[in-house]
Amino acid sequence: MGKKIGEGLILIFLLILASGGFAEERPQNVVSFDLIELAGGAFNFGYERVLSPKVSFDVNLALGSSEETVPVRGAIGVRHYLFESKAPEGFWAGICAYFAAPPEESLKYVSVETVGGGLNVGYKAFLPDNFNLEGFLGYYLLIEKEELLPAVSIRGITVSFRIGRAF
Repeated sequence: MGKKIGEGLILIFLLILASGGFAEERPQNVVSFDLIELAGGAFNFGYERVLSPKVSFDVNLALGSSEETVPVRGAIGVRHYLFESKAPEGFWAGICAYFAAPPEESLKYVSVETVGGGLNVGYKAFLPDNFNLEGFLGYYLLIEKEELLPAVSIRGITVSFRIGRAF
């Protein structure tokens, strides 16, 4: 089921990428997907909305497509664009909240077994026709359910490389 949903999300994303041109004003929305996660067997889609010239809101949802990946996880965060950068392009730093369902759960359950937060830094470069490439590093601290007591674990540094389109 997760694979079919992931394929459907890829199709929607490709339709957005193939849509017509944009006005000359600065884009306010970006949709993207993570190429590293895709290579690892998960479909990770992101959406970023510009709130002000220096601040944006972002949300990510990942669906695992194999038994080795977590079936559902996501993050919601805020980015601040640094230096001379203006959202949604250039250097940024941000914070996020993270959640994940354990591998034995499926989409029909609402249970969230892992929560946490993280810090991210990255850079987004725009290409012709508002396509964009983005790379970022993240550092996450997670609280996972262990038997009856929560346990704090450090996920460590994560790397992401995304391709997307702004509109």
